[in-house]
Amino acid sequence: MFTGVYNALKPSGTFVFEMGGMGNCGEMRSTLLAVTSRRIGIEKAREADPWFFPDEIWMAKMLEETGFKVEKIEREYRPTKADVGGIEGWVKLMGKQFFDAVEGKDREECEREACDILQSVCASPGGGNWIGYVRLRAVARKI
Repeated sequence: MFTGVYNALKPSGTFVFEMGGMGNCGEMRSTLLAVTSRRIGIEKAREADPWFFPDEIWMAKMLEETGFKVEKIEREYRPTKADVGGIEGWVKLMGKQFFDAVEGKDREECEREACDILQSVCASPGGGNWIGYVRLRAVARKI
């Protein structure tokens, strides 16, 4: 991916991006790993985990090895209110790959258990549910 972006840019072109960074949705990911690993084991749960959220060190290294000069890189914790579907909607949509690794009624139990746990973890005393998004942003120049 980095090579493709690098090759697409003109000399001195700028690559600006934002993505999930290390710790992104940590409470969600931990819960999904925990409830699925109880049924299929931790190794299979890890294999089902579709996400990769790097830190600034890893990202800067990859960009520099590709030929970019990193001008700015930062990671920001940005709690975000759950949308209309709430925690249940998020779990069913974003947890699908975890739950696909679980068969039969265990799948439904995983979904329910994850929602129950996350209702406790994500509920705000001020109202609504909040998810701990972490954003990784960078500005890199082709050299």
